[in-house]
Amino acid sequence: MIYRFENLLLDVDRRELRDGDRLSKMQPRVFDLILYLIRHRDRVVGKEELLDQLWPGVVVVEGALQRAVSLARSCLREACGAECIRTHPRKGYRFVAQVNESSAAEVGSDPAADVSATVHAKPPIAVLPLENLSNDPEQDYVAEGLAEDISTGLSRLRYLSVISRASILKIRDRLADLEAATSELGVRYLLTGSVRKSGNRLRVYVELIETAGLAQIWSQSFDRKIDDIFRIQDEITTAIVATIEPEFNQFEYQQARNKSPDNLDAWEAYQRGLWHLYQFTRADTVASLPFFERASALDPEFAPAFAGASFYYFSSAYLGYAADWSETAARARATADSGVSADPRCPAAHWALGRALLLGGELDAAIDEFETSVELNPNFAHAYYMLGWVWALAGNPAVAIENLDIAERLSPHDPLLFAFRMTRAMALLEDGGNELALKFSEQAVRQPNSHQHTLAVHIAALIACGERQKAGDATNALLEIDPGYSCASFSRAMPYRSEQHLSVVTGALRQAGIPPTRE
Repeated sequence: MIYRFENLLLDVDRRELRDGDRLSKMQPRVFDLILYLIRHRDRVVGKEELLDQLWPGVVVVEGALQRAVSLARSCLREACGAECIRTHPRKGYRFVAQVNESSAAEVGSDPAADVSATVHAKPPIAVLPLENLSNDPEQDYVAEGLAEDISTGLSRLRYLSVISRASILKIRDRLADLEAATSELGVRYLLTGSVRKSGNRLRVYVELIETAGLAQIWSQSFDRKIDDIFRIQDEITTAIVATIEPEFNQFEYQQARNKSPDNLDAWEAYQRGLWHLYQFTRADTVASLPFFERASALDPEFAPAFAGASFYYFSSAYLGYAADWSETAARARATADSGVSADPRCPAAHWALGRALLLGGELDAAIDEFETSVELNPNFAHAYYMLGWVWALAGNPAVAIENLDIAERLSPHDPLLFAFRMTRAMALLEDGGNELALKFSEQAVRQPNSHQHTLAVHIAALIACGERQKAGDATNALLEIDPGYSCASFSRAMPYRSEQHLSVVTGALRQAGIPPTRE
């Protein structure tokens, strides 16, 4: 949707305010304020309503709304010279400039439409009504319910902009034409599919479509026996949302990799940084930070950018790449705190803060942050993985494995799958399950992006199972990757609560020939 007023054009899909080819920069929340007032320009919008819309579920400091209104006025005044927002004392605000509306398709030939966005734009996605392929019209409610539940589940992913069900239902009669629906809704992704009931079984098919070329980037069928329809509906919704997230992110990684760094917006820069981090090499770890810094500079309220920077500092310390371990660990904590401040409801921000706390040995505080992350997004596989890790370090292998089971069920092809398996091996070694520990550590080291600590856990499992020759070979491989690796390297990266549990690994490493400390 495009809104024109004065000499300006506000593009909702691109999240841009521009005068010809001149782009006005503003904070995302200021953009949201202007957009909300424009959409409700036929009335005075109350202050409480604006607070609920701009800071949903968040208690904000007094004066935050007034500051946002002031910034919006300043931005509009600088861009067009007019006073577009009027204050109604003790009542609220109203947008008073004359506005003309048009769809994005109608202005597709506008040269200004090619201007690249320089602020964070959440990738917009629409969940279309699922088609009922059964002969039973009563199953329409199942299809409708699933689509609504999937929309709700996806809205928990703070980096996505999920088009409201009301907007989709307004154009329901035109949804059969996906190209037209894409143009009208202005989305980057569509989720569509079907529901079929046969006897006592329910089959749901869904596919994720990238709208630029109407290309299918993921699809899957979910087949369940019907006993309790509401439980089954919840189960399928959880499975769909959990499966989409890593597939979606992988596609976004690839898109960001194909763009020049100078042309990346905040979201794309964040994705490019993650791609580098997930390689876990020294060079890629170092290469990731400028992308996160670019993302946070473009959008200071984009919490995942701070989480990504914290992940960089965490990895630099954890993997022994940092020249000053203590300073780097402190920066991991500081940037994670900035992410939580930018968006207290961002699961990735709490996840990053939990990792920083874990690195400092604050295991109980880390557990709190990971549990908060799960509360904010019950389908966040990495939060369950980190709960598995922290509980293994805290000496509760049973709870660790429970959480790792959930992580793998939610994201069976995750880029951190090697870490899921490494952590499981750690938990099993604590509990005396040496053969199983060896099985999972072998799976972990076979993953292409596994790192030196993964190999250390594998060596411990080999020693525990009496495989000394293989342990020697693995030790040579580890010291070739990281010649300065020592038992102290593992101990600092893995702050076990119990010295006894730590010594299960470090004792085995010493037997295999790993030195106690760096030379």
